[in-house]
Amino acid sequence: MKTQCAEWLLIVQSDPNEYRKFGISDSDESNSDVTLIQKDLDENQIAKACNKIVIGDHISVDYFQQSSKCNYHFLTHAHSEHCRGINAKFPHKVYCSKETAKILNLIVGEPLPEDTIQPLDLNIPYKFENFQVTAIDANHCPGAVMFVFQGPLIDEIAGGPILCTGDFRAEASYMRQFENEKLGWVKDISFARIYLDNTYFSVDVAFTSREISEQLLQKEIMNHPDADIVLPLHQLGQERIIENLSYRIYEPIFVYPEKLAIGKVLGFFYEYGIANQKRQIQVVEKREWTMPDALGKPIIVIEVTQVDHLYGGASESDPNIRVPCSDHSSREEILKFLECFQFNEIYPTSKSYSKAEFKTMMQAGKTFTEKNLEKQLELHSFVEKTPEIRIPGRFHRSDYPEGEWRDDQEEYMVGDLDEWEEGPPETVPEPMVRRKNLKRRRIKSI
Repeated sequence: MKTQCAEWLLIVQSDPNEYRKFGISDSDESNSDVTLIQKDLDENQIAKACNKIVIGDHISVDYFQQSSKCNYHFLTHAHSEHCRGINAKFPHKVYCSKETAKILNLIVGEPLPEDTIQPLDLNIPYKFENFQVTAIDANHCPGAVMFVFQGPLIDEIAGGPILCTGDFRAEASYMRQFENEKLGWVKDISFARIYLDNTYFSVDVAFTSREISEQLLQKEIMNHPDADIVLPLHQLGQERIIENLSYRIYEPIFVYPEKLAIGKVLGFFYEYGIANQKRQIQVVEKREWTMPDALGKPIIVIEVTQVDHLYGGASESDPNIRVPCSDHSSREEILKFLECFQFNEIYPTSKSYSKAEFKTMMQAGKTFTEKNLEKQLELHSFVEKTPEIRIPGRFHRSDYPEGEWRDDQEEYMVGDLDEWEEGPPETVPEPMVRRKNLKRRRIKSI
């Protein structure tokens, strides 16, 4: 665009009679200007995420209401925002992976009736009334799965098979599974519909692999041999990283009781080696831990998070070390994932998305056509993005999914975006506020 403007300026300066308006010429350069203008328009057209997955009147995924009329309820993983609504009074069966089934009581904080939780093995089709479902690994947190729905009922509702990704990380090591017998069969399916985790799609930044993240974490810890190390983590997530860290440095890591209980049920072990007399490494609850007022010795806080590597480093007043790590896919990883499949429809599930982003997702498919794209654009309710005056340090109604702002909330949440169902913020001030450890209202459980 800049090059074209410079050329036009030279033409006008040399011959004022040779004047052309922007976008009017039939030249290829003019068409590129029209494309840029259209792209800007598409960026300002926004559609809401499909955060309530209900397939026909029969199947729901990560959506649990006691009044539900669905016969089958599926849970992709046990992060609290996905299993909201599951409790001892929930009157329906919940189908999930075996790992999730083991820890669900601990996550919801109360015993569930034995017949409520229905565990599924991975990569094995389970037949129900007029449909079947296969759970496959989602590479997110322990127990996280995708669901492949097939059969006459699914064909009747959607016109073909459905893939629900849940939250997933499509890093290179994970994607290799689709090249062998283990998951190669999924690539051969022509999906009518994909419900897609688009948490970080709006941010075009390369993500560090988990393997590299583990190496960076180990390096940071070894750089501080005489200081106590604190790792703030949520109740579920990063279990493998903690275990590998303990094994590699041959030093026990002390984990807070709620997270330790989940790790033990899942078979993780965090106490390799012998205690270090110079320091202690401990995992603390991310939302509740605060730095002690009186320090007997130096404490180094290392946050395992992707947030600041998307929106900038820590402020001068925040000395915490940050190691980049994400359990969600980057934009590039999502596109490479979509390139593997044939599909007609996509429904992003994590956060609002622009028309430009939706077009990019659709174009990644194996069987993309402009005709189908136009058809799909009509099915999604894109509206003009409303400009908003934002005050740094203050949260706005638009920061929340539609219908989930409540003035009477008492619970709050802080910390890692991977635990926020809203996904990453669309403005820079918000992550700055988070780094200063200010709090935002947390949506109460249903």
